[in-house]
Amino acid sequence: MPDLDALVEEVLSHQFAEGPYTNFAKAKLNEAQGFVCAQADFQGMLSNVDIPLVPGTGGYDLPADFSRLKLVSLIDVGDSRQSLTPLEGLSQRDFYALPDATGTVTHYNITRFDVGVWPVPDAAGTMRVDYYKQPATMTQGTDEPKIPYAYHHLLVSYALIKCFERENDYEAAMYHQNRFDTEIMKCRGEVQYDTKNAGQPRTVSG
Repeated sequence: MPDLDALVEEVLSHQFAEGPYTNFAKAKLNEAQGFVCAQADFQGMLSNVDIPLVPGTGGYDLPADFSRLKLVSLIDVGDSRQSLTPLEGLSQRDFYALPDATGTVTHYNITRFDVGVWPVPDAAGTMRVDYYKQPATMTQGTDEPKIPYAYHHLLVSYALIKCFERENDYEAAMYHQNRFDTEIMKCRGEVQYDTKNAGQPRTVSG
């Protein structure tokens, strides 16, 4: 698997000077991985967190590595299993237009750093947030991208766009931009995560 050093070398092979462009290429490769992960539903980047609901508390912090949301569910604990009931997401405007109320949570609103719930819980419970993680920053030369190998070329293409723009070579930058746009659309289709049953209660082992 190509590591950060190998990806940097591939970028620099397009006649970019090693000294001035080495750290720039590293930064843009990391930026590229964050951008690509934000565009495609890589199953390997999917995670979840169970958040205890506290009576009288309507807002809860999201994990530090949160990138974007997949699903928010209320965990219903039965005698021998847990069932997940998806909650309904609302825009910020619609969420804050709701009347003050307490009870069993039915709706949520996501911001960059927290999730608000409505009505404000009147009893203890647990909410599960399924989300896509931000990829860890590659700092060491031996660090490898978190996305599948088949899409590593997207990182190089993105970095080349930024390098050519830095050189004011907009024709070359546009060439790689067009390739990147085509390939990222293809990537989205290939890794589309199946969410057709996301709106239905589902059972998990407990």
